[in-house]
Amino acid sequence: MTTSTAPSTPIHLTGVLGPVRSRVVTGKPTWVGADEIGAVTVALSADRAQSSREVDLTDSASAQAALAELLG
Repeated sequence: MTTSTAPSTPIHLTGVLGPVRSRVVTGKPTWVGADEIGAVTVALSADRAQSSREVDLTDSASAQAALAELLG
């Protein structure tokens, strides 16, 4: 039997995205990457101290800064 470790209180995340690099759209190196968006989303979901937050991921640098902040 598996038990869930999901938080009992839902978190609310609002993201502001700039141009996004993906497998389909190469874009520019400064654009935020789909993998970076995923990494920030996972880090936010894992941080039980977060309950509501707006995150600006307008470029790759802002995504890396947000991830560094979340991971300490």
